[in-house]
Amino acid sequence: MSWTRLVGGLSTASSIGAASFGFHGLSKVVGGTDDFAKKQKQWEVAQNMHFVNSVALTLLPAAPRLASQVGGGLIAVGTALFSGSIYAKVYTGDDSLGKAAPVGGVSTMLGYIALALIRR
Repeated sequence: MSWTRLVGGLSTASSIGAASFGFHGLSKVVGGTDDFAKKQKQWEVAQNMHFVNSVALTLLPAAPRLASQVGGGLIAVGTALFSGSIYAKVYTGDDSLGKAAPVGGVSTMLGYIALALIRR
């Protein structure tokens, strides 16, 4: 089994859990804050990126091997940094935890560029 399919499947499942928590449990953690709507939107963006990139990882075994390995690695790391840092920031209220999100976003973009350009 390809590592991208394994990581993608597990990550997709956890993104569904994050969506459920965002809908049912987030208000219990940060619901009393003045900026709850903003935090809810941040969670939603992180979860959407988490889900889309995770599904892409499950499909990467169909790509050429080198493209799958390089692109998949960058997408997996980027997704963890982007979504993970936003989840942590929203959950804890510590804005400094979101500082890895831009690095994660760039890593994810580079992963998709690698998929587009690497032919083997």
